[in-house]
Amino acid sequence: MASILAYIAKIQEKKIPNLILFTVCSTVFLDLLNLSAVTIALPTLQKEFNVKTGNLQWVISAYSLTFGAFLMLGGRGGDMFTHRPVLLFGMTFFALFTLVSAFSPNFIGLVLARAFQGIGAAFTIPSAQAHIALYFPDHTSREKALGIWAASGSLGFILGLILGGVLTDLLGWRWIFWVSLILSGAIIPAGYIVLPEEK
Repeated sequence: MASILAYIAKIQEKKIPNLILFTVCSTVFLDLLNLSAVTIALPTLQKEFNVKTGNLQWVISAYSLTFGAFLMLGGRGGDMFTHRPVLLFGMTFFALFTLVSAFSPNFIGLVLARAFQGIGAAFTIPSAQAHIALYFPDHTSREKALGIWAASGSLGFILGLILGGVLTDLLGWRWIFWVSLILSGAIIPAGYIVLPEEK
């Protein structure tokens, strides 16, 4: 155990920019993949939960509203408590309510779980982006890193549309959340290993 912790500390001390960038880009990739994939599943959700068309928007709106409402708090939290723990907290919170979404027995439960997912994303995204400013200090490398960051989000959104349709048709809409949870299970440990402690 001690040797594993020593190895993790060694990786963190090196502050490898490419690994840091890959880790933080994975967070925005996952957030947007989850958002667009759920959008594709709305007709299936309507049939399963017997929901009126006008109420379906809450699966998306609940996430968006809490994300917007808590975004500044998430950014401020990173400034106060440093960005690494806030990012890891946000990702863990997001993963927890991804699991709740997968098990939601009814439409209201799903909407509430999505709202809490939005809070997790609001604590994740500002601190993830702040890592780019911290570990890519020169103008050229920072612009390149921000470009990769933006491209990761776009790629996540596009793949989410495809994956949402495939998973909903073949395995059911709950698998959208199971896949997101599997990805979270890879990203969160990577964050603990790769992201350096801030001083």
